[in-house]
Amino acid sequence: MKDRRKTNIKVGFTFLLSIVILIWIISWAKNFSLTDNDQLVVVSFNSVSGLSTNDIVTVNGVKKGYVENISLNANISYVKIKLENDVLLTKGTKYYIMMLDLMGGKKIEIIPGSSNIPIDVKEVQVGEFSGDVATAMAFVGNLQQTVNMLLEKLNLTLDNLNNSVLNKHFTDRADNLLSDANSLIRNLNVVLKENEKSIKELISVTNSTMNTTNHILSDNKSNIDSLLTNINVTVKKSNSLISNLDSLAEETIQGKNNAGKLLYDENLLNDLKETIKSVKELTNILVEQMKKKGIKVDAYIF
Repeated sequence: MKDRRKTNIKVGFTFLLSIVILIWIISWAKNFSLTDNDQLVVVSFNSVSGLSTNDIVTVNGVKKGYVENISLNANISYVKIKLENDVLLTKGTKYYIMMLDLMGGKKIEIIPGSSNIPIDVKEVQVGEFSGDVATAMAFVGNLQQTVNMLLEKLNLTLDNLNNSVLNKHFTDRADNLLSDANSLIRNLNVVLKENEKSIKELISVTNSTMNTTNHILSDNKSNIDSLLTNINVTVKKSNSLISNLDSLAEETIQGKNNAGKLLYDENLLNDLKETIKSVKELTNILVEQMKKKGIKVDAYIF
């Protein structure tokens, strides 16, 4: 009886231990923790490309969490990540979906930023999909299609080129063009040979002229410098003269000098007009008296 009881106790204990181990394994596989102090971060991706719930999340290659949930809204994938509480996410942190192995597994790799300012975990972070074998194969397929299209266009271009080159009209025009070019070159050679002496003389005269000019400039450098100095002085004096003329004109317009008063002072102008009128009347009287009996002078002499 006692042996049977011991056996039952052993079986029960073994069963309970198996249940505990099974629960622990399931909890570990499901990332379940009794002390849930983890932090949740939501990251948006244009494409998750096979990422699944419970896939691992690594920080600089170290496993620090897992994917809790994946949702799609307005063609944007939102991934809820559960991270251990000791992970510090700062401004500039990068989130990438990467290949876990060649069998197609995925993971999220987090590369913390260099800033000391922590992120707001309530805000949606933006991640990137770094590509995988399937993406690479799709890219190669698209590239192959592009290469095939380019090859077709190249073949078409070569066919058109061959048709153009082999066309008799085109070849005749090309032959005529080459013939004219050869004729032009021959004529140019003839002209150069016939005028070779003249060309040499022209070059010699040009060199001599240049040498003479250099000697003249060298010998008269001081005179040229003096001339340039005099020109500068003359220009400065001309500027001063123009400035004085401007001042004189301004004073004349404002009536500050005699010429201005004569031209722009109305009182003086009226006096001059009256004086000229009186002189004119006096002249007319003298002329009339000279025509009659002479000039009559009434003078009182004491």
